Amino acid sequence: MPTVFNKLSKKGKKFTESMQMEIPPIEDVNRSRNSHFFILCFTILTFFNSIADKVQAKPMIKLEKRSFDLGKLDPDGKINELHIAVANMGTDTLEIDFVGSSCGCITVESIDQKIYPGKNGRILLAIDPSKIGHGYKQQKLLFTTNDPNEKQVMIGVHYRTKLAEVAISPTAINVELSKEEMVRSKGLSRNTITVVDSWINRLEISDIRTSSHLTTSFYDILYRCPKGMEAHVLRFDTQLSRDLPVGSFNEWISFSTNHPKYPTMMVPLNGQVVSSIKVKPKILIIHAFPEKQTPLIKTVTIEVSRNDETLEIQDVRCSDTWIKVEQIPIDERKVSLSISIEQPTIYLSKGPPKIIKSIVLIKIKEPDLVEETVQILI
Repeated sequence: MPTVFNKLSKKGKKFTESMQMEIPPIEDVNRSRNSHFFILCFTILTFFNSIADKVQAKPMIKLEKRSFDLGKLDPDGKINELHIAVANMGTDTLEIDFVGSSCGCITVESIDQKIYPGKNGRILLAIDPSKIGHGYKQQKLLFTTNDPNEKQVMIGVHYRTKLAEVAISPTAINVELSKEEMVRSKGLSRNTITVVDSWINRLEISDIRTSSHLTTSFYDILYRCPKGMEAHVLRFDTQLSRDLPVGSFNEWISFSTNHPKYPTMMVPLNGQVVSSIKVKPKILIIHAFPEKQTPLIKTVTIEVSRNDETLEIQDVRCSDTWIKVEQIPIDERKVSLSISIEQPTIYLSKGPPKIIKSIVLIKIKEPDLVEETVQILI
């Protein structure tokens, strides 16, 4: 017959066996802890490496050269090309943008704007010697990059240009003269055109021609320089006709030479003769009409700037019936225009607001035969 002690001992044995089954061995516990610790360390390391890669990834520009000497260039020669090698030594994409150059004679033909890490690119420049002029030149080109250490990159280009066998200056003339200057100088407007001859043969000029309102005087000069050298210079002094009307003009001078490259040369002389007549204001802007149906009165003044001239107005008109103009003489040199502006019918119509335009045309007979306008905006 089992005793109470035996029953308790059996229950204790079962409890001990169940505890032994639920508690894993010490080796398994250590192995599990090591595995979890390894996974945690790997995760942390991967996270920090990714952050480090993002922080450290940056482009790094490397130029083959930052200064280029092109030597002597022939101003009569072909366009020169300059290839500039660029490398990206960084870990992120390099981006390059052109800003500008110190001379219009240098242009960027092509540029690799994006260069990937470890790759090479190039910048292609074109140098036009005909736009340079003779002598020693130093030019600068500016680029911007996303390299944090070099956000701006300067490239220098140096060269010398030989004096052309035939050099003409200027290649074009632009002048602006008032009628007063034309009268005071008796139509004389001297603009010198110089031809420098450095050809091994002596340059000869022939068949000189000019447009109808231009005359010229020609001089063949031989300068003696130090060390027994000579400089051959040919000069044209141009003169505009005093009969040039007010407004723009396009005149020219041309000549032939015995040089094979320059059989014929032409220099344009363009400009404008400005009238001494002043019209103020030239534009009338009306923002709103008064509530009462009364016209607005605006005043425009026409005046001659010279004391010895007389103003004579031939006609003043406007095609719109809602605008009336009255001339009020002030003196021989000044006239006031009283412009009466009524509300146009379209102004009272419903719908979105519109800009209404009109023009008052003024024909002047003296001192200059010109047409002036006054613009009206509502």
